[in-house]
Amino acid sequence: MIRHYFTVAFRNLWKYKVQNLIGILGLAIGFVVFSICCYTIRRIVSADAQYPHADRICRIRTEGFSDIRGNMYALTDNFSGIEKLTSSAGWPRGGEMNVPQKDNTFLTLSTALLEVDTSFLRFFSVQLIEGNLSTATRTANSIVLQESFAGKFGDPAELVGATVTIDETTYQITGIMKDFPKTTTVMQGDGFVMNKTDGYYSRTHDTWNPATQGSIFVMLRDGVSVTDMQRQFGVYPFDFVMRPDSDYRDKVFIMKLKGAALSQQGTVFALAGFFVVGLLVLLMALFNYISFQTAKFYNRLHECAIRKVNGAGKWHQWLLFSIEVAIVFVVACGMGFLLLDVLIAPLISRSEFAPMIDQFTLDELRMQLLKYAGFGLALALLLCVFPSRAVNRLSTRKVLLGLSEKGKRHNARAVLLFIQMVILLVFLSATVIIQMQVNRVKSQIFTCMTVGEQKHTITVPFYYKALLGNQEILSARLKASAAIEDICWAEFPLTTYGSISLYDTGLPGREKERMRMYKVSSDFPDFFHAKMRRGLFFNENSLPNEVVVDETFAALYPDGNPVGKSFERFTIIGVIENIQMVKENDQHTQARRPVFYTQAQPGNSATLYVKAVPGSKKDAQHYLTTCLREFAPKPLELTISDFHAEIGKIFEIERAQSLFAMIFAVISIVLSLLSIYSAVAMNTEKRRKEVAIRKINGAQVFDIIRLFGKMYVVLWTAACVMVFPVVYLVAKQWVSKFNQTMSLHIGLFLSIYFAVLLLIILTVLHQILSVARTNPAEVIKN
Repeated sequence: MIRHYFTVAFRNLWKYKVQNLIGILGLAIGFVVFSICCYTIRRIVSADAQYPHADRICRIRTEGFSDIRGNMYALTDNFSGIEKLTSSAGWPRGGEMNVPQKDNTFLTLSTALLEVDTSFLRFFSVQLIEGNLSTATRTANSIVLQESFAGKFGDPAELVGATVTIDETTYQITGIMKDFPKTTTVMQGDGFVMNKTDGYYSRTHDTWNPATQGSIFVMLRDGVSVTDMQRQFGVYPFDFVMRPDSDYRDKVFIMKLKGAALSQQGTVFALAGFFVVGLLVLLMALFNYISFQTAKFYNRLHECAIRKVNGAGKWHQWLLFSIEVAIVFVVACGMGFLLLDVLIAPLISRSEFAPMIDQFTLDELRMQLLKYAGFGLALALLLCVFPSRAVNRLSTRKVLLGLSEKGKRHNARAVLLFIQMVILLVFLSATVIIQMQVNRVKSQIFTCMTVGEQKHTITVPFYYKALLGNQEILSARLKASAAIEDICWAEFPLTTYGSISLYDTGLPGREKERMRMYKVSSDFPDFFHAKMRRGLFFNENSLPNEVVVDETFAALYPDGNPVGKSFERFTIIGVIENIQMVKENDQHTQARRPVFYTQAQPGNSATLYVKAVPGSKKDAQHYLTTCLREFAPKPLELTISDFHAEIGKIFEIERAQSLFAMIFAVISIVLSLLSIYSAVAMNTEKRRKEVAIRKINGAQVFDIIRLFGKMYVVLWTAACVMVFPVVYLVAKQWVSKFNQTMSLHIGLFLSIYFAVLLLIILTVLHQILSVARTNPAEVIKN
């Protein structure tokens, strides 16, 4: 009997091979997407959970991340609940690492190392694959590198014991460790440095202790809670300041390291978004398959009725349905493995999602996909109980005579299609709105320059000590080149948020104002075509305290003319037009911050902007590289980037969101159209005789198209009517976080409506026309 049911299952699968292939492909995509989203969620949630006793490790900070002065190790003396502690200093410090090679040459790469206390490695149970902890913690200027970075210099085993130089300081590589997970909040950079002779831990200045400015990690004793420690911190007289020249005081707080990533702004929302997206795609795939199975169930009522007459019970009917479903799910799981290997893994590893999906392992994803496919199969087998019970409740006589209620057969399929269309609209609307908003904000960045000028501008980070001190000589060389039109220096990249601080304007009611400061060279207005509104821009002969403010800054003054006035230690000599250099949203401020410009000192200018003559960008890049090599003969990793591309990087988060939404919008469109095609194919095949009779009675081709296509147009229209108001409200709230907002006009939503409607019409039209043009005599005869 089982063999017979397998035979029937394969025959039915082959009979509807196109529809079954559509359903299997949809299930495979759904399982893969859901697995990847859940995998990402699990990686983020499990950040910092890999350390031994992770539940007892906490981080001590202040509300404003200010400096706790004094000896941090006194914490263990004053708080009995702390078992041990360690710290890392500030953030990774960059430099050029020169590693000797076998041929007596040096390989130089840019690196960033995090200075840590000597107890740090043991505190976090760091495992070395080369070297040992005792040597690493006792050696002066000791470096422990991550395995991936060490591999750039050759065999990691041969690096241990090597003497290297970083910015003219000698270090010794004492160990190679396994890479830290990218989702950790503990490790940043390419490795650790300890016992640094001129580092943070060697400083004893009583007004600033950078060692504690970074992070203090403590391990609580068993039975001690974070709440207990926080209560003790609340009454302890800590001595700390935000700045040495400030009287501002902060509160000290303690928080668990494990799960700290979830406390970051937007993380929980992002995780919820991942889960919802994965669930929606999976539901769309399941609805697609269930819709097809529902249609096929009604087409097989005659067969089921005959089996019932021949003595088949509920168990036999369930087995008939479940064997076919099991085959489909097994094939879908296998196709999911194929999608992972061939398509999904390369896509994710090369996209913006790579940092979020840390240490992407196919084996782990395969196991997760297998687990979800197993759950789906179990649920599908359970759902097979309902059609088997429905068959047994139907009147056999009505089914065999064709007297069953045909009007209700399409209701379930219509509901499932409607849900798919709603999901499709959500993804598609999100894609369009995010991309349009990004383009809107991007179009306001550096509007003083044309797009062509931005593309002909080169950005050079100038963080190499071998190059510092030669800026003036290099400037003269570059200005003499026929391929270079102009150059400009800045202390930091202009596309960053600059230095944001609280300044005293001296104005009534506006004494304290957060402002953004950029340090630039005197070439700035000419280079970026920025117009002066009042006064003059500073030049080489200007005083160090002379600054130029923008129009937003000038608007703080009642008469709008701050020229000649002073604030704090600065004197204003001019007003320049507003230049939007960064995106300002809710993460920083909804209103544009006042900006002022001060003269960058030649020795501190760390970013060089070079504008090439139109058509000579390659020549300018070659000449620039040649000049840099002359000043730095060692094989440095010179980073030369396109300024226009650098502006695009400002919107990495939005681009990732847009790409994320676009991928799933495409998936949902494909699944929806395939589902519609499958439903139309099943419907037209079942109703061929009805179409033939209608044609005999005078129905035209248009009447047949309207008969089959009306339902899909109505469903799509209903979905848009329900979804568009919700999308409008959510999108209006999101775009309000930006200074420049896109227009959410009715034309945008009508474009989405008609674009997808056209795809739906093209999907159903071919199948309907093939039925409408069939000779009715041939159909009735057959």
